[in-house]
Amino acid sequence: MSETLDHELRESGVRVTLVEPSFTRTKLDVNSTQTAEKIAFYEDARGQTLGAILKKVGTAPWTWRVGRERIFCLLSESVP
Repeated sequence: MSETLDHELRESGVRVTLVEPSFTRTKLDVNSTQTAEKIAFYEDARGQTLGAILKKVGTAPWTWRVGRERIFCLLSESVP
């Protein structure tokens, strides 16, 4: 959708960019709710997925750093 909008507005001098950083380090999981009961059939897959996500989040940059870099790109003259 953002690519279409970029093409539509480009002739007007407006560029559209969608920023989707991968993992960022947050503390959102601290207060996240857990289900009352877990489904045993999915427990292994859930554990592996959660482990992979926590590993990526643990080494990811903090959200403020990602935001600062995006603002820098927006204010710069060149398009990456």
